[in-house]
Amino acid sequence: MKDSYNKFFDNSIDAATKGSMVQNAAKVQALLTALAAAASGEKSSIQVNTVTFDSATHAKVDFAILLNGQPALPHATGDAIYDSASGHWQVADSTLCQLAGITPGVNPTALKAAGCS
Repeated sequence: MKDSYNKFFDNSIDAATKGSMVQNAAKVQALLTALAAAASGEKSSIQVNTVTFDSATHAKVDFAILLNGQPALPHATGDAIYDSASGHWQVADSTLCQLAGITPGVNPTALKAAGCS
């Protein structure tokens, strides 16, 4: 599960590959592309602090967001969903929406198209 989060937030991985790591990929693919463009060359990554499993298919994740290796947000929280079809944990689309909403340069149209409120 930690590996899924780490890979998803590594902006050296292309948006198409990230699609397999997020819930409702088809719905949020344009948002993934918008996030990649908003990163404007900054190297982002995360460090998972803790994972708390609520059930066999849902977990709460506490993580630090790093920009160019430096903590930008030491305690962000999100959700992970187990996708039984692929057999992998995915970043919840609600977590993607939450983070995209606070990312400078992300077009509000991309947020709305992805179903973010």
